[in-house]
Amino acid sequence: MHMNNYKLNAHLIRKPDSTELKSEACEIVKWIPIPRSEFKAILDNPLRDNRAVTASRGLMYSDKDFAHCIMLLEEGGRDGILVESEGYDYARYACFVPNARALYEDHLMTEAERDIRKCIADAVEKAVEIAHTEDNSMIMNDIVEADEIVYLAITAVIQRLNQRNGVVSAEWLDMNITFQPDVKIKAMNTEETNIPVTEVQNLDDGDISM
Repeated sequence: MHMNNYKLNAHLIRKPDSTELKSEACEIVKWIPIPRSEFKAILDNPLRDNRAVTASRGLMYSDKDFAHCIMLLEEGGRDGILVESEGYDYARYACFVPNARALYEDHLMTEAERDIRKCIADAVEKAVEIAHTEDNSMIMNDIVEADEIVYLAITAVIQRLNQRNGVVSAEWLDMNITFQPDVKIKAMNTEETNIPVTEVQNLDDGDISM
């Protein structure tokens, strides 16, 4: 079995010159999910005023280091539009970004999650090595450290909780006592912070500042 070919939406330039393939350093200061209809409207008419751009226009500017931008994410989709409006209400400088949501997920990824991915990759290499040099049958526990994976998974959940809107702090107590609570989470009062419960539960609701 082989991996499927990677698919994405992209803008291909016919016979590009060197200037059309150059890029500049950008910093994303806010990730903003917008409805699919609004996303398509910007693609169809990028010079029209947009409420998401207007709400964040004070965050966008360019200096000697970066173009400070917002990323508009298509709700329910994969792609995004990178915008630096220079204080205007429309996408004055913009580009289509294929698979922008994957960039966002990678940006959120915790150290523990990256360690899990490394453990998986190491286990695959170890299994292939054994299959080529010894036997094609093996015990999974010999190639995967189950306790380490569980520890990293719990750590990743705690780290993600500490990133989450509406969560003040999360702590794994690691008491190792059966049937006793071992996670402590302090949540914001949604009435005081005006954060809808749905936004506390789902990062895709509302804008996402970084």
